[in-house]
Amino acid sequence: MAHLTVYGLGNRGRDVVDQLLAKGQQISMIFDRAGLATTYRGIPVRNLDDPEAAAMAADSNCLIALHNSYVDIKAVHYRLKSLNSTTISLINADSHGLRIDVNAGYWLNKKAPGFIITEEDAIFIRGILADEKSRTLFDALKRYRETGDLAECPIPSTTDEYTPGDLPRYPEPVNLLDYGAYDGSTYRKFARTYSLNCYIGVEPDPENFARLQTNEFTSGVTTILLPIGAWHRSEVLRFQMGKKMGSSIDASGEAIIQCAAIDDVIKYSSVNVVKLDVEGAEAAALLGMRSLVRQHRPSLAVSVYHRPEDLVAITRMLHDWRLGYQFFLRMHEHNAFGTVLYARP
Repeated sequence: MAHLTVYGLGNRGRDVVDQLLAKGQQISMIFDRAGLATTYRGIPVRNLDDPEAAAMAADSNCLIALHNSYVDIKAVHYRLKSLNSTTISLINADSHGLRIDVNAGYWLNKKAPGFIITEEDAIFIRGILADEKSRTLFDALKRYRETGDLAECPIPSTTDEYTPGDLPRYPEPVNLLDYGAYDGSTYRKFARTYSLNCYIGVEPDPENFARLQTNEFTSGVTTILLPIGAWHRSEVLRFQMGKKMGSSIDASGEAIIQCAAIDDVIKYSSVNVVKLDVEGAEAAALLGMRSLVRQHRPSLAVSVYHRPEDLVAITRMLHDWRLGYQFFLRMHEHNAFGTVLYARP
């Protein structure tokens, strides 16, 4: 019987290793490229470039315990395959007898509601996507969820998030509502490539908001910065802060923030581009800006990967508003992170 190895020793990797050990599972070696430790729980940790690690990978079953956007999980898969290792993803671990519990909100959790896309939903979504590239990506994401086969994980376009080069440019000048502004990275991207008239940055995390304020905003651009959370109504909610781009509304969060519907806050009449990346609150935020969207029909760039159901549910919701949008799907980060629905009027 093949021995078990694990790839990845980040937060998810440590959690996976701890769970396996608690169930009595033996792990021969952990592979990790960061080199932050030489052992974990008594298990040797090695870079795959180490000859000892490569030898240990050979003929092993390797569980790839990665959950991030910046490691090319497909390249890791093929590297291990070249060493004659059988790769196992977190999605299909249970089919290999590895019982791993993941939180319900984890969007690569096969047990989560809406994770497996029904044929009815697939036919509907494919029918409203506007180009073959979108349909091909959707089909690949569907297969990846169903099989957990890392060879099915789509290859991202990593350089043009929110401004995909194969879609028409946004109309100029741009009046940008940046919902989930983080440190202003989207502002800086648009400022380099577009004529901006107005920038509205919405960011609830105090550390992120402080960084957002330090940007050198272009002279003549109307700039409004709001330290509030995205929601469908005015409400005070718990918030998990200090996680940089991953800060989010969370019932177990240690902080309390003011959330609001954007329709109750912004009466600006000329927003023509909305970027929405709010760590799982996208559907609620859209409901909170329904009047803005209905009245002005801005171009939308909406993250649809934080919750398993969002890929279908958000696309259906915007389609059901019947505002004449065309829908495109693109993926901008590894491991199906950075999947964005582009709705163009």
